[in-house]
Amino acid sequence: MTTYTWECLLDGESGSASDYDAAIAAAQEHNAQAEHDSPAISYGHDEPPPDETPQQWATVDSVRGTQLRQTDYAVEPFTSDLPNKIQNSFRKYQQEWLDFRQGLRDITHDGDPVALVWPTLPPEPQVVITPPPAFVDWSAWGDNWVPAS
Repeated sequence: MTTYTWECLLDGESGSASDYDAAIAAAQEHNAQAEHDSPAISYGHDEPPPDETPQQWATVDSVRGTQLRQTDYAVEPFTSDLPNKIQNSFRKYQQEWLDFRQGLRDITHDGDPVALVWPTLPPEPQVVITPPPAFVDWSAWGDNWVPAS
């Protein structure tokens, strides 16, 4: 979390706030209470937190690739090796499977990786795939992934 600080250059008083506007308001309030005529205040802030977006996109790419590999057998030519009953189940929802896989391929690195709308898995047959990341418990995603420090 970024913390913005202020320091009164007239009397050495200082304070901090979680956003820039709040820090300015606190500094102005200090000047008013201390009856300073001059707004001799300096402002600063600590370094912003590291951007986790590249790691989040790496996780999205990993899960997307895994889902594509896990559903390869849902489309031709892979379905031709399956028993007829299962082939028929896939053929019944062939367009939905094609749309699902295209939706995975259409995920790009635009926007917020946390707000992605993942494609919906077709209704039949039942396929167990890696779920989309929730970005809540990082330990569950990616191989040897280490969060930014």
